[in-house]
Amino acid sequence: MNDELKKRHLKELKNFGLSVFNNENEKIERWLSKPNYSLNNSIPNSLLDNFEGTEQVKRALNRIEYGNMS
Repeated sequence: MNDELKKRHLKELKNFGLSVFNNENEKIERWLSKPNYSLNNSIPNSLLDNFEGTEQVKRALNRIEYGNMS
């Protein structure tokens, strides 16, 4: 993934995460930095280096948004 595309995806993911966590930046930052069961106990931030990892994190946020807590 090139740098510009990666930056755009990360910005979109962060904005989506903020909407999931009611615009509470501290909550999304905490969620991104802790191991997550739905991501095989991976830390979401550690998955953001590639498109596949970013999509996994986005799916986990979708599950939270629709009531299936991660």
